[in-house]
Amino acid sequence: MRDLTSWLLEPRPDAGINYYDGKRWARTPYPEFAREVLASAAALRAEGLGAEDRIALVLRSGPAFARYFFAAIAIGATPTPLAPEGYQGPMDYATFAAQRFEALRPTGVVSEGGALDLLAGLPAPEGGTRPVLVDAAAPLPADGDRTRAVLAKDDLALIQFTSGSSSAPRGVTLTSEAVLSQVDLLQDKYAIDDDCVFGSWLPVHHDMGLIGLFVTPIVLGCELWLMRPEHFVRSPLEWLRVFGEHRGTHAAIPNFALDRVLRRVKAEHLQGMDFSRWKSLIVGSDRVSMPMLEGFHALLSPFGLPAHGLSPSYGMAEATLAVSGVGVGQEPHELLVRSPEFSTGHPVDIVERRMLTDTRPRPEGLHSIVSCGTELLGADLTVTGEDGRGLPDGHVGELLVRSPALSQGYFGAPPEDERFTTGGYRTGDLGFRHEDEIYVLGRLGDSVKVNGRYVTAEDVELALSRAFGLPQDKITVVLNSQSGVPVTLTTVQRRAADVDEERFADVLEPFGLAAGRALLLHVGALAVPRTTSGKPQRGLMWRTFASGDMTGTVLFRGTDFPYELVTDAGSGRSRVAAADAVDTANPVGTARPVGTAGPLVTAGPVAAAGRAGTVRTADTASPADTASSAGAARPVPEPELGGKGRNLRLMAEHGLPVPPFRVFDAVETAGGVDEVSVRAVLAELTGAATDTMAVSAATVGFAVRSSPPRSMPGMMDTLLGIGLTPDDVGPLARRLGSERAAWNVLVTQAKHLARYVGGAGAARLVEAESAHEAPQRFEQLCALYTELTGQPYPADPSTQVRVALEAVRASWDSARAQEYRRVNRIPDTPGPAVVVQALSYGMADGVSGSGVVFSHNPVNGDSGLFGEYLAGSTGEDLVSGTRTPMPISVLKDRDDVVFGQLSRMVTDLYHVLGAMVEVEFVVERGRLWLVQVRAAAAAPHVLNRVTRTMWQEGRLDARGALARLDVDALFRPLPAAVTGDHGEPLATGLSACAGVGYGQLVRSVEEVLEHPPGHTVLLRPATEPEDFVGMSQAAAVVTLQGGGTSHAAVVARELNVPTVVGVQLSADAADVLLGEREDADLFDADEALPEVTVCGTSGRVWWGRLPSTVPPPDSTGAEELLHAGGSTTAVCLAAGVAEGGSPVLLDAVSGAPLALAAPEGPAAPEAGPVRAVRCGTTDELRALADDTLVATDAADVAEEWTRSGGRAAYLHTAVDAERPWRTDLPSAPPAFVVLADARQVPHARWSLAVAWARQE
Repeated sequence: MRDLTSWLLEPRPDAGINYYDGKRWARTPYPEFAREVLASAAALRAEGLGAEDRIALVLRSGPAFARYFFAAIAIGATPTPLAPEGYQGPMDYATFAAQRFEALRPTGVVSEGGALDLLAGLPAPEGGTRPVLVDAAAPLPADGDRTRAVLAKDDLALIQFTSGSSSAPRGVTLTSEAVLSQVDLLQDKYAIDDDCVFGSWLPVHHDMGLIGLFVTPIVLGCELWLMRPEHFVRSPLEWLRVFGEHRGTHAAIPNFALDRVLRRVKAEHLQGMDFSRWKSLIVGSDRVSMPMLEGFHALLSPFGLPAHGLSPSYGMAEATLAVSGVGVGQEPHELLVRSPEFSTGHPVDIVERRMLTDTRPRPEGLHSIVSCGTELLGADLTVTGEDGRGLPDGHVGELLVRSPALSQGYFGAPPEDERFTTGGYRTGDLGFRHEDEIYVLGRLGDSVKVNGRYVTAEDVELALSRAFGLPQDKITVVLNSQSGVPVTLTTVQRRAADVDEERFADVLEPFGLAAGRALLLHVGALAVPRTTSGKPQRGLMWRTFASGDMTGTVLFRGTDFPYELVTDAGSGRSRVAAADAVDTANPVGTARPVGTAGPLVTAGPVAAAGRAGTVRTADTASPADTASSAGAARPVPEPELGGKGRNLRLMAEHGLPVPPFRVFDAVETAGGVDEVSVRAVLAELTGAATDTMAVSAATVGFAVRSSPPRSMPGMMDTLLGIGLTPDDVGPLARRLGSERAAWNVLVTQAKHLARYVGGAGAARLVEAESAHEAPQRFEQLCALYTELTGQPYPADPSTQVRVALEAVRASWDSARAQEYRRVNRIPDTPGPAVVVQALSYGMADGVSGSGVVFSHNPVNGDSGLFGEYLAGSTGEDLVSGTRTPMPISVLKDRDDVVFGQLSRMVTDLYHVLGAMVEVEFVVERGRLWLVQVRAAAAAPHVLNRVTRTMWQEGRLDARGALARLDVDALFRPLPAAVTGDHGEPLATGLSACAGVGYGQLVRSVEEVLEHPPGHTVLLRPATEPEDFVGMSQAAAVVTLQGGGTSHAAVVARELNVPTVVGVQLSADAADVLLGEREDADLFDADEALPEVTVCGTSGRVWWGRLPSTVPPPDSTGAEELLHAGGSTTAVCLAAGVAEGGSPVLLDAVSGAPLALAAPEGPAAPEAGPVRAVRCGTTDELRALADDTLVATDAADVAEEWTRSGGRAAYLHTAVDAERPWRTDLPSAPPAFVVLADARQVPHARWSLAVAWARQE
């Protein structure tokens, strides 16, 4: 497996690094370079440096930098390239270095020559120690530790500083995984192979020079030609020779450097060169200019440079390097737009698209924006509005980046840095997407709002450069806003004779910038502060100007320019007057970065239930008062929305991050939904998803799920990936991170349609999925669908959704669903609703996965987040039990921010629903989405414990808590457990439902049904919904796969059947179960299996029948709750049961005692016992006076008399031989209850308290 230094093991012998020293090239083959790296590693170790140390490299591009950079990684340290002297701008280098050291606090510094002496004289960082200084020019040791450390994927690999063009430079932390992911992305995008040759002059202390043109070719073993920036400045031709004479294929260049090539290189210099092998010249760093691209191509195309060799690209240090680019073989193009003013959330007025080689005259008055291509495979760029929501195609907004190469944050900054969010990195760049390509406009911080629209400094610079005939790097524009009105400061570093007031004003006018509030200065060569990569630092430039520290010759000053200038009589140079100098803490622009949402509002409005053709959001009207395209909406009763639909709406109303959805209620689904209505719904859902989820419309697929009145886990069909077609694979691959993942979504779609619509059995599906490649599997499944249905495979998304809706509705009538309703007493009406919901993809790259969590442990009721997580998976993988997940704590290790959000949301839902909740969620690239929530199923004693906890927390009053209790569970012993030492279990797994079950081990539902109920233990790989009838009659269930939230676990808890899931068989078990058939399938065998004991409490299984221990009932805190109730029923004992008790009730006719006072019950009334009239039927009640006390052993008589306002004494004569403590009382509490057994008194008291609580 590749790591950053694995190339050291077998360095490529026929490739190497060519270094230029300003006069000649010298080559070091990779085997020799590898030896130098390992020797340099030994030198670092000799200085006491090692793993996790931070090593600053203050070296120019060359052999010393190359070997010590990889040497630092080889010892497990973190290298950080720092700009050497001469690249720091106007600041003196000692101050520059001290600032970097204070930020980085390195433990080691590698440098050479005079720089080493200067660094040695710097003071130690405040509160820190001096770093170890290593002389890169010193001879390398002949011996020493030459081993290499291998970084784990999450280990910090390097720190690279941002350029600091719009803010102070910051150290970007990059893990080994991030850097290697970027190498892979570049290799894919720019078609890098063994024959590729790289040529670079870019500084190695910045991302493109370091990652793109140094780390990438060395890790991939490509030939590399390495120059320094100053060599390029002196001789751009020498750099071009790498490609014209040495077969170079890959390079990169900032836009402003293209101008230097055009000014310094002429066609005659290129005679004899051949640029036909040049695959990719990445153009980026600053705003790309089409005239620059055209000029460069015109210069080199006669010598073989193809038009598709130029690749405008976009990236940043925070994403390691590149995010998007024009791929190999694609010609660059521009969009011409009417206005250079761009408004966030509004569309760009596009006139036409022009290719690089388009020779037609460019129309006057239009503005150019060059495409930066499409995302690198695995990266994702979303255009967001000022509210953080995604914007449609062609609309301007801030660019949000997600990428497997994304940094985890800035060094030394808090993890919750405002730019690094769970949804990605907020770049601060303005741009838009058009037909799947990215167009970058400029920095938010370098722009101002004019009439509600953004104008970027880079656009103004490009326009002035063309108007004045000056190189773009000689013009710098800073836009500021004073009192809400834009101010323009422009500097030129070369005087132009044709710069006059009218021409300057003409350029500013189309941007909406007033010439009256503009200043044009001619300044010196060093007056404009620049980053170490050459970009202008506009913020610092404005502060320097506004504080009076910048001087220049005024070429133009508007009459309303808001600063007073003073001019030196001798030099003629002007500056801001001291009295007018201002506080410039936040000088540039008024645009503020988009704020991030709070932990519970991480998404925008989410669609809730509506009528056909309508998507309702959390802040719009409800279905009851909203008309739709399908006609006036009727009020939808909650039962018709089903449990899932109700709870989705509840989450939406509470601002939780729910993917957009639409509930087709039970009446709609029963009558059938026409395709026109489905198409309208999909259009609105897709729009809502692009807005809420900040994704491309082409990637929006849907889940079609059932929403019955009560949860029926796994009993009805679910179809995923619906609404996508093969045309969507490209955009979907960019969202998910790989083409394979995208095709797998379509394979899932076709499999579900073939199975649930076509009725394909398991064997036919396996046969159709036999192809190795996903596209072929998709085609075979489509063919199977056509064979089974007699209809073409639905290519139209609305058709797919319509047939999926019908399939889900039809599954309500399946045998398994009917059996489940029968067992759980769920009525057949009104039938199920169906939910269509936008998919979030847990199988995407980065921090992605799916999980199910509970607010409490469903096995024992303990409070706290409990559940499971499966990285890189769909919810179907988890719930089906086909893969065994990890504990939810794994998510905390992967992304503690997402884990914290999930924990808070589950707690909130527990409070909102007022019950133990089960939440299904998906994480897509660090962004959390809640898919559904329901009141969790658990054993009655567990639910009782949670109820008592809620009462103790004050979340339920006594009446509310009592109403929820299962009285029998208060008296039943807790689930049994096998205790003691019984030797090695035959299998150990996860406890899914507590208790002990015994029986013969069987492999199928059919075998379960051949035995009496409760006599077998069902063993399955994972349970399917069709297994329900077998599970309901088994003594216990064991599965080889799955976790505590799988179908087997959830159904087992509903049935209260002891269950162990995800078991590992012991060696002994494998021998007994498989015998000589090592490669056989256990579930294809015919032999009868032995009897086993399943302990669902401990998650273990043994051979034979073992004794178990039964704990007493859990009554913690119970008495306090009972006493808080308000029941007024007197509990008595039948005469003859209690000895010595005083009479409470007498027979009105005979005078014989009917009831005596029970222990702890009410004493006999002071006036003496009460007489009661015996009644046996309800007919006898009609003859009685209203104030008659009726004594009866018929529950219906007692209930009718009580409900009519009378007083009844219920004579409970029955005693259950197996449960002598149990009573069965009327639902309407009578005035007296007379019991036949003293052991029944506690149960009766609880039953009466619960009955009182449940009264209206």
